[in-house]
Amino acid sequence: MKFVARIKGLLERPLLISAGLAAVAVLLAHVYLRRYETQLSGGERVGLVFVTKEVSAGSNITKQALATRLVPIAFVDERDVRARDLDKVIGIAASFDLSSQQTLQWTDLTVRPDSRQVSQLIVPGKRAVAVDMSGGDTSTLQLVRPGDYVDVVATAEGSDGRLSSVVLLQYVLVVAVGDKTERSTEIAPGDKRRAQPVRSLTLSLDLDESQLVALAASHGALSIAVRNADDQRKLDDVPEMRVSNLSEARQLLSERRRARPTASGPVRLTKAE
Repeated sequence: MKFVARIKGLLERPLLISAGLAAVAVLLAHVYLRRYETQLSGGERVGLVFVTKEVSAGSNITKQALATRLVPIAFVDERDVRARDLDKVIGIAASFDLSSQQTLQWTDLTVRPDSRQVSQLIVPGKRAVAVDMSGGDTSTLQLVRPGDYVDVVATAEGSDGRLSSVVLLQYVLVVAVGDKTERSTEIAPGDKRRAQPVRSLTLSLDLDESQLVALAASHGALSIAVRNADDQRKLDDVPEMRVSNLSEARQLLSERRRARPTASGPVRLTKAE
């Protein structure tokens, strides 16, 4: 009888192992399908604040006019107010007319500089990087407001004395201008900080993009080109401009414009992620 029981145990062991492996395989398949569905639908969900009732510019926002909703991270703008910050925006005046069902953004609010932190304006995976723009023309900085989008251009002189200009980044969110994180341009009585020239911007960048900007800043001057926030296109493979003088730069620009493809061969564009 012992022999029969031993043989029976040996026969049952592979069955148990097979059943265990099958259960693990089913579990792994379920996890994979869940991840695939998440990626296909735009990634993980992020809680955002939405406006449920129209709010006039200058009116204080009430809790009854707001609601939260989960949105795929692929469709989240860096200016959107997160659900965790709902209590922080209640009672704050709206800078613009707010429509029902629109996503509430920090740039829609009249917020004091000390009432929100830069870390609260950054989506997961991004970094707030302060960029010193004093090495170049800072006149454009006076026109930039937090919430604007810009392209970043680096200009440096090579060992051969020739100047080179390259587009480093496109469609980059400006988190702060100087020490200002609010979009409103109103000047409080006695506040002289707005009259001081702006020499730095805080940009929302990926970690490797921050390395690129730091490297470019150490070799030359950085400048920006302000763009329409609704224009999310990115030009593909913008060539470097390398010249020895301005006349050569002007000639090179004219040649590139003449060589631009027509309708039969459009310039390739990629949409910002």
